[in-house]
Amino acid sequence: SQVPSKCAKAKELFCTVRTHLGELKNKFSILHSASRFHEHWRFVLQRLVFLAAFVVYLESASLVTRNEVAQILGIEVVREKGFHLDVEDYLAGVLIMASELTIPFSIIYDYFLDGFRLLNLKNDPLRKRYDGLKYDVKKIEEVVYDLSIRGMTKEQEAGGDK
Repeated sequence: SQVPSKCAKAKELFCTVRTHLGELKNKFSILHSASRFHEHWRFVLQRLVFLAAFVVYLESASLVTRNEVAQILGIEVVREKGFHLDVEDYLAGVLIMASELTIPFSIIYDYFLDGFRLLNLKNDPLRKRYDGLKYDVKKIEEVVYDLSIRGMTKEQEAGGDK
């Protein structure tokens, strides 16, 4: 399988990302205005969270935490420390990863449900992404249900071979 070598290559590229984010962090820690310009790099941070989450998932089949992503990217978690990984950016990136996966991920989905129940989401992009994920899961559940009714699931095939 090429997955381990691709993950290793991605980790090498994260070193370059850390360098560039470190430069940004240094410039904005001096100005104390990282939050003011957050919209300039929000999109990029969300995609970086997605990539970090995807690599961690491929390596360990587990969901990366916000602290782990911040460590991978070399930035802070706490806003008061300057350039940091915002909670919304972390959640958006993880939702992107979840929507890209075509395999069952019920453990991750349960984690999402528990986490998002704690938030008061309004009509913002994060809410729309979360709603999109719920819709995707509903479609998957319908397909699984249809397959199970027709006797086309692996469990039923294995049971039929006995």
